[in-house]
Amino acid sequence: MNTLKHQDVLNYIASLQIKPQTINHHLKDLRNYFNYLIDQEELLYNPVRGIEVRNPTKVLTSYFKEDELEDIYTNYNPKQKAYKILLGLVIYQAAEAGTLQHLETRHINLEKGTIDLPGTKRYNSRKLGLQRQQLFHLYKYLESHKEEKVFTASRIDSLQYRSLQQLKQQTPSIINYQQLRTSVIKNWLKTYNLREVQYYCGHRYISSTEAYQTIDMEAMKNEIKACHPLG
Repeated sequence: MNTLKHQDVLNYIASLQIKPQTINHHLKDLRNYFNYLIDQEELLYNPVRGIEVRNPTKVLTSYFKEDELEDIYTNYNPKQKAYKILLGLVIYQAAEAGTLQHLETRHINLEKGTIDLPGTKRYNSRKLGLQRQQLFHLYKYLESHKEEKVFTASRIDSLQYRSLQQLKQQTPSIINYQQLRTSVIKNWLKTYNLREVQYYCGHRYISSTEAYQTIDMEAMKNEIKACHPLG
């Protein structure tokens, strides 16, 4: 039993010709069973932990890798400086609309290269580093910006909508800002542990971060194909 691998679970899922919801019920039963074996000291770890199949009709199916996000930011030349600042905070700090709505100039320390993202009813506050490529644009923007709020638009979502129209002209595969934020979080999970990513995202509960570990069916099939000895 100790020889069961994460890949074995993926192979099992791929063999099931049933709905994602039903697969998740199977996975829940397996997860509980393996937890029992761990309690009985018959198993060292749970190979089903963190695995869940998403319904492809309800989720985004394409995400951007770190270098792709970098290219999106570098090549984006918007009409308004605020659009570039907004994009950078999403791509590098995974900042969500609620936090951006409350962001003030005092939260940004260009000298130290840090930003204090304020907490909201849904998200915790957190201090994150700014990327080198952000600093120049932030300096130029804040130099002429006299308002307390970083974004003076009445609603941040309207600002996102307007900037997104220009962004899509450059990169048509972009769906919305949530897709970009999700891409950032998924990339973080490849490098940092779950608790670290939880802090970076500002999630109040670890379950919110764990949700980004779920597996899309198409991505799972590609992973199995890449690992198959006859592939």
